[in-house]
Amino acid sequence: MLDWLMTGDSRVTGARTTRTSAQVQAIATELSNVRLNLGMSFAKIPALSSREAEVFHLLAEGASNRAISSQLRITERTVKAHVGRILAKLDVESRTQAAIVAFAWRVFGR
Repeated sequence: MLDWLMTGDSRVTGARTTRTSAQVQAIATELSNVRLNLGMSFAKIPALSSREAEVFHLLAEGASNRAISSQLRITERTVKAHVGRILAKLDVESRTQAAIVAFAWRVFGR
């Protein structure tokens, strides 16, 4: 059921990776600690600019800043700025929480 926690497919790089147990533990901890109201976060998604939305969707795929910058042909500094604005607009505390919202949006929100 939670096989996606153990492996990751990246549409950005095309690579399939296996996460370490430490990575899985970090994700599980974040999932158990996060108290996101997805409905509220979903309502804020339309406030993202078109570029922020592109970054947001790449976050859902687990893309790194470097991968996002390569995919979108922007600097890593610009990616970091977009990620910061996404966190603020969605009122989440971390990149992982933003990725959880993005993943849930992809699965449930559309």
